[in-house]
Amino acid sequence: MIISLKRSLLATTLLGGVAVSAPAFAQDAQTPSTCPPGTPAGTNGCVAPETAPAAPALSPASNEAIVVTGSRIVSPNITSLAPVQVVGEQDINRSGAVNVQDVLTQNPAIGTPLLSTTNSAFLTSGAGTATIDLRNLGTNRTLILINGRRVVGGLPGSPIVDLNVIPTQFIERIDILTGGASSLYGSDAVAGVVNFIYKRNFEGLLMEVQYGITELGDWPRYQVSATAGANFAGDRGNIMVHIGYSDDK
Repeated sequence: MIISLKRSLLATTLLGGVAVSAPAFAQDAQTPSTCPPGTPAGTNGCVAPETAPAAPALSPASNEAIVVTGSRIVSPNITSLAPVQVVGEQDINRSGAVNVQDVLTQNPAIGTPLLSTTNSAFLTSGAGTATIDLRNLGTNRTLILINGRRVVGGLPGSPIVDLNVIPTQFIERIDILTGGASSLYGSDAVAGVVNFIYKRNFEGLLMEVQYGITELGDWPRYQVSATAGANFAGDRGNIMVHIGYSDDK
């Protein structure tokens, strides 16, 4: 809408300038005649009126592209009625987290999940599962999406999504809808929505080796991964492949 509005205003300005200025250039300036009415020019020293040369016609406007700056700034808050928090790719890379859950739990809006890599809540089926719990309202009330689509649950008989299936190398940004969205998505979005946006048109090979340990010498963790991507069908399609191994003590 911003681009359409500015182009309309610019077109109106150009048309107004041409409409007002064109008649002024089209008129020919004439010098007054000194001959009495009915007297031929050159008689008794009278001078005929002289017409000044017409001004050159305006050259047609060149077909130059109109660039409107600021129209491609990605901000979900512009189109969303509820507040949205965005975690970018740089924030994920700077955190050095092996699992994306470690990045999200640093957000004050996200509470302590019932199931995490360090707490399985005495459930053998949920050992090592990474989940998200918005506002401590329950993991079942936090909806997880990937590119706006629902994800298959990671626990048997439960819609809870295991974040271990989402490689951090795939993520371009994370949109966190902190307000309730049950009217749009249902009761599983009472606490909010966490939408993982994957990269598009990723081409090349990305290899990473990471190791970390605390200052006290505990909690060692490391990962080795490789991510490859390529476009096909005239850049109309893209495929990404990821393989990795991580060990979180």
